Amino acid sequence: MEIINFDESKVITYSEVKKYLHETFPLRHIASLQRIEYNDIYIKYDGYQPQSFPPIYIKNTLGTCEFIEDKTGYLIRIYRQYQEGCNNLERIKTTIAHEIGHIVYSELPSDLKILWAQIDKNIIRLKSGLSTEENFVEHYLAYINYYNHSTEFPNEYSFMLNKVFSGRKYRIRESLIQEHQKNQSP
Repeated sequence: MEIINFDESKVITYSEVKKYLHETFPLRHIASLQRIEYNDIYIKYDGYQPQSFPPIYIKNTLGTCEFIEDKTGYLIRIYRQYQEGCNNLERIKTTIAHEIGHIVYSELPSDLKILWAQIDKNIIRLKSGLSTEENFVEHYLAYINYYNHSTEFPNEYSFMLNKVFSGRKYRIRESLIQEHQKNQSP
């Protein structure tokens, strides 16, 4: 896998991207990722993503995922996050995870896509207008990053845990749960 230009982001280096990919994602989720690159350009976009965890208003395109022309794998492009050029490390990581979620969805067996479509009927998604794939990707991201995903969306969490991540739970989730519990105790 090629990792290109992340030093230009000024918040994450080549080796930090490589470490993040290998420590965060199951190998099968990134096996067909041929190249991930940072582009120091700002792409204006005006859209609201209420299903995001937490809901965010996006003013630009943060990343794209596409099949490489020779069909050997995927290319993820991460773009400058702010017009003035400042980047945020967690936002870059979140964007990478979101784009990898697109790869995972595209490679899901058809029986799992059908099962996801049956689960994917929550009112939030239907009101937000997100596609089934985009909702999958947001739950993929939430599974990795947010401690309360299991309680807020138990069916989606169970699908991610058992069908997508083969029982793998994330340390970040556990540490966030402990921190949340500590903050809740008197």
